[in-house]
Amino acid sequence: MEDPNTEALFGDGEEVESGPRPILTKKEIEEAKRIARERVDKALKESERERIIAEEMDRMRRAEGKRTGKVDLDEEVKVTIDLAEFSDKLRINGVEYYHGYTYTVPRHVYDSMREIMFKGHLHQNALDGKDLNTFYRKKAEPTLSGGAKEAA
Repeated sequence: MEDPNTEALFGDGEEVESGPRPILTKKEIEEAKRIARERVDKALKESERERIIAEEMDRMRRAEGKRTGKVDLDEEVKVTIDLAEFSDKLRINGVEYYHGYTYTVPRHVYDSMREIMFKGHLHQNALDGKDLNTFYRKKAEPTLSGGAKEAA
C-alpha cells in the first residue's frame, strides 16, 4: 500500500494544501530514474568490458607461455601420451592432453610431459611393489604404423 505522504513528498506538479511542499515533480523523478538507469548501464558495460579484457589477457598469456624465445626449446615435436594406470590425462598451462593421443607441442612442453609421464610410471611401480629393475626392463608394446590417435 502506498504511503499517502509519498505523493506529498515527491509531488505531482501541484501543491498539496496540507503537509510539506513537494520536493520533486513527477517529471523530475522520471529524470532522476533515467539518470540512475544510465549510470547503472554504464557501470555494467564497463564491468563487462573489463571482464572481456581480463579473459583476453589470460588467453594471450597462455599462448605466450608456449614460447620461450629459444629456437631449440620452441621447436615443435610430436608426443604420444603414455600415462600410468591411475591417470587419464595431463594438464599443462591449462591445456589437457589425453592418454593414447599424439600431440604436436613445443619441445619445452614435451620435456615437462616426458618427466610427468616418467614419474607417473615410477609411482605406479612403487604402488605395485615392483623394483626399479622391473621398471627399466619394461618393453614397449609393438604398435602398427598409424596406431596412435592424432589429436585435433
